[in-house]
Amino acid sequence: MKKFLSYLSNLGIICMLTALILLLIDNYETYKYLLFIGMIIQFPYNCYKMWHWEEYKNENRFNSVFIHVLLAAIMILLMILFKGR
Repeated sequence: MKKFLSYLSNLGIICMLTALILLLIDNYETYKYLLFIGMIIQFPYNCYKMWHWEEYKNENRFNSVFIHVLLAAIMILLMILFKGR
């Protein structure tokens, strides 16, 4: 299950990066859906990591909190910056 959720999370990251690329090339209809799908796909693995916190505490404390908050802030900033186009 852990391996499957990890693959799903990687697919979510790919969807989010694709959404970022689509945002930068002015394809506004598609990027919102890919961004939403990417976030939803990453959610189960993040829940799994939080459920098994003792296993991931030492190696993923920084990644599971800071990186996801930073990615969300970057996506919100880009959506605000490119909303007027």
